[in-house]
Amino acid sequence: MFLRCALRRFPTTCVRASLLRTTEVPSSSRNFNFWQVFSKDAMQQRREQLGDELRRSYVQEIKQLKDTGGKVAPAITLSLAEISNFPRLETMDVDGNANHLPPNLGETRGSLVTCIFRSNAQPMVDAWISAFAEAFQNKSDVHVYQLSLVESGMMSMPGFRHILLSGGRDLQQKATADGGLTKGLPLKVHFHFGDTYLVRRALHITNRLTGYVYLVDQFGRVRFAASGMPEQNELREMEACMRTILSEKRT
Repeated sequence: MFLRCALRRFPTTCVRASLLRTTEVPSSSRNFNFWQVFSKDAMQQRREQLGDELRRSYVQEIKQLKDTGGKVAPAITLSLAEISNFPRLETMDVDGNANHLPPNLGETRGSLVTCIFRSNAQPMVDAWISAFAEAFQNKSDVHVYQLSLVESGMMSMPGFRHILLSGGRDLQQKATADGGLTKGLPLKVHFHFGDTYLVRRALHITNRLTGYVYLVDQFGRVRFAASGMPEQNELREMEACMRTILSEKRT
């Protein structure tokens, strides 16, 4: 299953230790520390990252996308013993303001967070959002977030970044308009510019050409995870998980 399969890829003790605490994913520029470049932990992380990148080449990701249609792992609802925090990372909203995900404690009862790296994954996450909105369109304390992860240094430059933010603004406005994709649910589009290794590792993202969805509860914990285009049984599982989240006592 989604996270269980991914756990087999890493040493269990390391993964569980890292996931049971909130993972901080810093900005690639504002929090740069020159001395950390030469620290033992930083060098070890870079070695692990390089090894991971060598194992997961772009060609391999294309082949996996063709073989699976983007369904790199089936959906999974996590038990209380398996849940972990959504990694806290600095983001930018469509107006260029600094922001962060997940939302603050108590800001929502529950959220659907979608993650994409490439525009080809947009129809995948749109299908999940549409079904989610259909089931929870009357819930004012339920939000939808789209997180676009931008690794390219060129696309992070001000001119190209402006184009991306403008596209995200159009997407957000169209989706939340009357009769739009979210059927009245709040949708906020966020961008994260820079290295994504830590967030990919925390969320077990193994292929950057497909889309990913997560249900996050009011405490910032991941309760459901899936990838690719949704299947009917997965949509039912997502809805059931969200109703469980909404039934829990609010902080």
